[in-house]
Amino acid sequence: FFINEDLWNISGFFTQEALIDHELLYLIALNRNANDSKNTRELLSSLLSDEFSKSSLQVLNERFYDKILGVNNVDLSPERERSIYKRLCENLKNQYFYECPEN
Repeated sequence: FFINEDLWNISGFFTQEALIDHELLYLIALNRNANDSKNTRELLSSLLSDEFSKSSLQVLNERFYDKILGVNNVDLSPERERSIYKRLCENLKNQYFYECPEN
């Protein structure tokens, strides 16, 4: 992924972290057929706000599935979840030299 050098150089550490987080989340979303980064930005804004510390792990997990993976995880079977991650991992491996975990 690419980050604008001028933007990077004028940004503080917190903004640089957010830029990296955005690019990584957006890369995953793109591999799940996202058309733009709107949902990625929505998730990232909630992660960087007070809402994050007030949210349960379940709510954060649901938002990730919805905004980044594009699926509703409420009724997601373990088999379907493994299938989603396996396809994502294979796409990242084929396109970006990502090494998939063994499990």
